[in-house]
Amino acid sequence: MNTEWTKLYEALAAKYEMGEKLISILKEECAETTGVVFCPDHLGDTFWAGTYAGEYKRQHGYEKVLYITKASYTEMLDLFPEIDMTMPMGEKETDALKFYFYLRHQYTDGNIRLGSFPYFVMFQFPKVALQQEINESYQASDLAWEKILELSPGTPRGEIRIPETAKLREWKEKYQNAVLLAPGAYSEEAVPASFWEKLTAYLLERGLDVYVNYNGHDCDIQIPGAEPLASSVVEMIQFGECFRYFVGLRSGICDALAQTSLRMAVLFTIAPWKDTIELQEGEAGRHDLWQMGRKEGIFCYEYLPDQAELLMKMICKEIV
Repeated sequence: MNTEWTKLYEALAAKYEMGEKLISILKEECAETTGVVFCPDHLGDTFWAGTYAGEYKRQHGYEKVLYITKASYTEMLDLFPEIDMTMPMGEKETDALKFYFYLRHQYTDGNIRLGSFPYFVMFQFPKVALQQEINESYQASDLAWEKILELSPGTPRGEIRIPETAKLREWKEKYQNAVLLAPGAYSEEAVPASFWEKLTAYLLERGLDVYVNYNGHDCDIQIPGAEPLASSVVEMIQFGECFRYFVGLRSGICDALAQTSLRMAVLFTIAPWKDTIELQEGEAGRHDLWQMGRKEGIFCYEYLPDQAELLMKMICKEIV
């Protein structure tokens, strides 16, 4: 047998075995009356899964729910009062448990459920990449999550509980004349840096302060003239309403900030639905931000390179 394929097989087998062991440990540690929801994906999908925690518990008859997620998201899940427990999981273990579910084509194992879009399995290996389509695409997030979590049609989502902070007055004074930019996202293609630079220069010329969300992630960028602002998701929700405006590429941050009253301009780069800039409700598929429930103060735009100047003018008209 080819040596490369032998190594690949061994690596796949080891990954699956690790996932199987993790399932065994979870079954030993978690009572059958506790529903376990495993959320291995990025911020937005994890946030959406959290909004259904209460109904998941009630409709499936569990006494408690435990959400397992990346370590960086557990604080964010604490915003949902219906989530009884959270558990952080390392990247290697997360990858293995996800692989275990995907390879079996079964997304529950007893009281443990994969809370994720079952699109495909990806496994990277030197010189080899495997990708396997698993399920049909989901065109609306609310319908998708009802299906993923096996909930009744029209299931209501729960609200977050924003923790109080003594810094609120300080933030309001500091950010009331400021615009927050968030040009980084994993789910959308990047908007050219030149767009953000021109937007920043335009806003500065009109006396506004400009901050850019920057936490050192691969997708984050620094913008000349904009002050980097490092913050957790919880902090961003807490001080979000203090800003005059938000302009960002569609990402999980937008899902979180949609829970506040912050006025938002959200950019899409992979929207195949139309060839005009402004997007209306229902035109962005499962990425449609209006599905989070707030209808006012959210403006969604498709970034089209040949209409970048017009897009900038439309955004700035709302801000200035």
